[in-house]
Order: sequence, then structure tokens, then C-alpha cells
Amino acid sequence: ELMPPDAASPLPAGKIRDSNRLMLIAAVREARAVPIDLGIVSDSEEELRSAVSEAISSADLLISTGGVSMGALDLMKPLLEELGTIHFGRLHMKPGKPTTFATLPRDHQQRALPFFALPGNPCSAMSTFQLLVMPALKAMQKMAAVAGPRVGCQLLGPGLQLDAERPEYVRASVWFDPILGQMVAHPTGIQQSSRLLSFRAANGLVHAPRGPGSLCAGSIVHVTLTSPLQSTSQSQEVKAVILCSAQAVQEADYIRIALQQQHPSISQRSLVFPNPAVTVLPQQEEGSSYAQQLERSCQDAELVLVLDESESEELWLESCLGRRAPGVEMLLSGSMGEDINALNALWGPVAGMWGQTFVVSLPRQGGPATRALAVLVEALPGILRSANR
Repeated sequence: ELMPPDAASPLPAGKIRDSNRLMLIAAVREARAVPIDLGIVSDSEEELRSAVSEAISSADLLISTGGVSMGALDLMKPLLEELGTIHFGRLHMKPGKPTTFATLPRDHQQRALPFFALPGNPCSAMSTFQLLVMPALKAMQKMAAVAGPRVGCQLLGPGLQLDAERPEYVRASVWFDPILGQMVAHPTGIQQSSRLLSFRAANGLVHAPRGPGSLCAGSIVHVTLTSPLQSTSQSQEVKAVILCSAQAVQEADYIRIALQQQHPSISQRSLVFPNPAVTVLPQQEEGSSYAQQLERSCQDAELVLVLDESESEELWLESCLGRRAPGVEMLLSGSMGEDINALNALWGPVAGMWGQTFVVSLPRQGGPATRALAVLVEALPGILRSANR
């Protein structure tokens, strides 16, 4: 099902681009090791055996991704059982449960070859690389065998829902907050193991324990740093306005606070939102009145968030925007997941440009709106750069 990253679009049905290989090659280089790329190997026992045999004679450590779960074509574990010794085949962690570690004997060599078989989902592969493979590579280079500096941080954002079965390593952006006088960590949005975008913004993994309930904002958590702390010295202020109906003022204020808490180090974007304004739309549901208020807001803002639950919202907002942003609309739709209820079931994201101002709709309810906002802010630097061209 994997295709090279530069394969022509559109991809055939059932195919996806191979993101893991380039990601892991870059991570190996960052660990000061030399990667040997053996390419994509099909789900065939013969081809897997051939690739592993070739690598045994040329590598000091082997890394694979995919083929270690429970599917009919997940053939890596049976092959490793045949060729060597599996030391563990499952881990009590999230993401990364099917991670497997084995050693393979080599002819005329005293030391067996270590083999890390990582999961196929991108975030699972990268998390387990940082926590397991990176220390191994460091140890082989006579360096301290640690995953990364472990620091205590104050948790920011909406908090973390704990997993009842497994401890979780949550991708987060970490920085030193001069106002709070301590390290802080802000999770990078939806933590699905397939959502590679959450790693783009991350420089740390929050250790979330197994259990019921959640970790609330302000909690002190342990974080493993995966890359250097991000600088916040070159922050750019963004003027933002939130438009809402009279019935949604409380929710708009919730979004205003959430927007202010978005820190400039997230996604390395260097954006801050100092004083977002909340403006109430006219009582009458007339597109022309809404458009007039939107035009006034766009005169003073670079970003306008529309928080309005009326059924006419999508129609009037679409008619106002000169240039739509379908990619952003798809991102926001994906942020909702299964979190749909009566307050936001009819919400369909509308995003685009009014002149030089980026305008986007958000669902009314605070939780889903906050998650959509987190996804939006990750993409916002590129959006604003495009708007100013």
C-alpha cells in the first residue's frame, strides 16, 4: 500500500505515501549515525527475508517500520522468531504497543545484531524511535544512553484525558515561560498515532500515567525532550477578532481565552494573540448585516473567527469570501473526530480570505472549538504568509 513520497498524484485507491522512511532517515542522521536505506519491502515473507539478510552483513543496527501488529500480512515477528531471538514483542505504552526488539546472530561475529521493529503508524514509529532507538544509538557511540533530558513542566491547554489501560507519551511543545518562571508543556492537539502533524510542533513527550480521569491544566508533568527548546524572542503579534451571535457570547469568551493561551513556540510559528476582541453579530439573521460587520472587523484584524450556530452561517460566510481555503477546511473537519453533538452537528467549516484577512468559522461548543483552534493555529503561519504575498 506504500508509495514513494514523490509519487504522482492522485494516488491509486488504497495507496498512501511513505512518510516513515524519510522521517526515520532524518532521525538517524540527527543521532549522528549513518542510515542505509533499503527502500520499501512488500508484504512478502521471501522479500522480507532477503532484505533482512542483506542488512545483516552491512549494518550495526536494524530498524523497520510496520508489519508487527496482528494482521494477516504482519510478517515481521514470525520472521524474527525464526532468524533470531525476540526479547520483547509488545510494550505497555501508547503509542507503540506492538514495538518489537530482537537480536540476530551474525556469522563470525561475537555480537548479535540489534533489530528494532517499530509500528507502522507515523507517530508510533517516531515516539518509539525517540524513546528506544535513540538511546541505543547513543550507547553504541559511547554516549549516555538516554532518550533525552527529562524535565518537570506545568501543563498548559485544555488538559489531558488519561488512558485507562496504558501510560501515554503525549506529543507537546515545551518552552521556558519567563512570566511563570518555569518550563511549560502544551500538547500539540489530537494525539492519533496516524496524525504526523502533531509531531511537527512537538519537541517533547509528556509522560501521562495510566488511569481514570484526566490531568488538568496547571498540573506538573514529566516530559522527555526530543529536540532543543524553541526560542520565543521573535514573536509576531496577530490581531484577531471573534464574531459571535448574542447567544454565543460565553462560548466566544472561552475561545478568546484559548486563543491567548496559544504560545508562540508551538509549531515554531512565533505568533501571539495579545488582545482578541469579541464582537456580537446583529440580531437579525440577514446576510447583508452580517457581511457589513465582517467587513468592519476585517479592516482592523488579520484573523477573524466566526462563532455562530445559525443555519444561515455557512451560506452568508461563503458568499463573503473572495478566496476559499479548502485545505484548511479539511483540517478543521478532521479535528472534530467523533466529538459531534446537537450544538455542533450542523457545523461545516468555512475558511478563506476577505482581502488580506483570513476568516474561518468554528463550532460553537467550547471543547470542539478549542481543538479546531489548535489545528488552525498550527497552519496559521503559512496562511498569513500567503495572505501577505
